[in-house]
Amino acid sequence: MLLVLNEKRLSPRASIKTRVILEDEFGQGFLYLMSSNISVSGIFVEAPPLFKNGTRLMLSFLLEENKEPLRFVGEVARYTLPQKGPGRRRKDAVTGMGIHFINSTSDQIRSIENFIYSQNEK
Repeated sequence: MLLVLNEKRLSPRASIKTRVILEDEFGQGFLYLMSSNISVSGIFVEAPPLFKNGTRLMLSFLLEENKEPLRFVGEVARYTLPQKGPGRRRKDAVTGMGIHFINSTSDQIRSIENFIYSQNEK
């Protein structure tokens, strides 16, 4: 499937407001955050700086209601913070962290691709 969007990013993304659950080693949720957007390479969640870049996390979330949650190991890749002073950041930028998915399965990637395609068709 080829999806061409008017974007500068490597991976196309779609907006998604879903609860992202950070889990402990037993699969129990310990922190609940809200997502902002998703691509096959990762998800952006609205949160203050909670972890250092490079921190590995276990996370789960739903792409669609009545489906099984997707579970990933992710790594904190970046933060966006409120702009202080002049700069090039958008005024509507959300404070949060980008989490890069690690070792995604082909089924997980396909699910995200299908979701992105369906959202961008609207």
